[in-house]
Amino acid sequence: MIDVAALYRQHGAMVFRRARRLLADEEAARDIVHDVFITLHERQDELQDTGMVSWLYVVVTNRCLKRLRTAATRARLVGTLDQAQHAPARGETVAAIRRVLATLPEELATVAVYRFVDEMTHAEIATMMGCSRRHIGDLLVRFELAMAPTRGSL
Repeated sequence: MIDVAALYRQHGAMVFRRARRLLADEEAARDIVHDVFITLHERQDELQDTGMVSWLYVVVTNRCLKRLRTAATRARLVGTLDQAQHAPARGETVAAIRRVLATLPEELATVAVYRFVDEMTHAEIATMMGCSRRHIGDLLVRFELAMAPTRGSL
């Protein structure tokens, strides 16, 4: 049995930071943290304590991406783009990526977050997603093609 309370104390802040970074919204990030740890509690019989940080990282990323796809969040992200006008270049890039992520299939959105937001290598992404580096390269090419019409925004 996994001690969910101990995992929350140990990793809750990391999950929150991850969600806040992806969503740019503290309240939404708190909702994601709650959702992730409720899921962990509900599925604790299926999971092992080993690799828990990776599991949490993947789950919080997926939950954030799902939230980015909702209509209300899309509207909020448009506001984020407006606020990013005077931000450093990286802030503008992240805001533009958020907008595009809301329209992408989950696998492409996930690989884009790992590569362009988290700045992971192909090998690191392949490990997180449980696939080959070649597949990650293919996904990034597909992402670049999806981004081509919006390249002026970046």
